[in-house]
Amino acid sequence: MNQTEKYLKLGLIGLSNSTKFGSWFHGHVGAEIITNTFFIIESGVSEDVQNTIIKRIKFILNSKSHFFEFDSLHSSETYSIEEIENQLEENIHNLSTAGHGVIYGTLALKAINKLNGWLPKEIKTGIIKLQKDAYENDFPNRYFGYNDYQNEIIDLSNIPQFNTPKEAAKYCVLNQKYFENQEIEGTHYFFHANQLHDITHSQALLMLEKLGYENLLQPGIEQLRKQIKLGQSQPPNGTQYIGKTQITPFHMQFWERKVNDEHHNKLAYSISYLIKNLEGINENEVLSNASGHWELMN
Repeated sequence: MNQTEKYLKLGLIGLSNSTKFGSWFHGHVGAEIITNTFFIIESGVSEDVQNTIIKRIKFILNSKSHFFEFDSLHSSETYSIEEIENQLEENIHNLSTAGHGVIYGTLALKAINKLNGWLPKEIKTGIIKLQKDAYENDFPNRYFGYNDYQNEIIDLSNIPQFNTPKEAAKYCVLNQKYFENQEIEGTHYFFHANQLHDITHSQALLMLEKLGYENLLQPGIEQLRKQIKLGQSQPPNGTQYIGKTQITPFHMQFWERKVNDEHHNKLAYSISYLIKNLEGINENEVLSNASGHWELMN
C-alpha cells in the first residue's frame, strides 16, 4: 500500500468514525486527511511543501488517533456506493449545515474512486450515518435574521442564475464579503464561516460534475444559491473583514501555521482546486479574498 492510498483510506475511516464522537461536525477530521492528500496529489507544489503537509497529516493521525481506529485497513472489500449516492442526493436537495453533507459525501466518493472502489461495509455504514446526521441536525437560526431558514421562503432575486458549477464557484470565490463570527443577543453566528462554506460547497459541486453526477448538479446549484443568499446576512454592528496580508497555501509557511481549525486546510484544497479548474480568474484576487478567512482561524 503506497502512502497516498494509506492516507485516503485513513481519511475515509476518519469520516466513518466521526459520529461516534457526537456530531457531524467531527467529519472535519477525516475530511482534512482526504483534502490534504488530494492537495499533495493535485496542486503541483514542491517536495518541501508536500513534506510539510505530510507532517500535518501525521500530526492529526497521532493526536486524534481515536478517529482512525479500524481493524481492516488492509481489507480488499468493495461494497456498493449506491447508498452513499442516495444519501448524497438527499443532502443535495435540502440545504443543511452549510452543505457539509454534500461536501463529506463528495470527498468520500472521490476518495473511493481514487482507491478503485475500496469500501469495507463498516466504512460505508459510517459515512452514510455522517451524511444523514449533517442532513438532519442543523439549527434553524444558523443565519442571522432568519429564525427557521429551512422552512422560510428565501428571496433569491439578487443571486445570479448559474448554469454550471463553474459559474457558481467562480461567483463564490470572487464574492467574499464577510464579517467576524460574533455573538448577538445570546446566539453565536458564524458570519465568516458561512461565506467560507460557499467556496467549499461550490467546489464539491464541481467535483461531482467531474465524477459524472450530472443529475445532481442543477438541484445542487439551486440549494447553493440559497446558501449564498443566507450567508450574505450581516451583523447589525461591525465592518467587513479584510485580510491584512496575502496568504498562500502553495508555500511551506502556510502549512507550518499553528492552527487547529480543520477548515484552514480544507479551504486550502478548495482554493487550490478552483484556481486550477476555473478559467478567467485572477489567482492573487482569489487568494486575497480567502486570506481573511485564514487569518480568522485559530
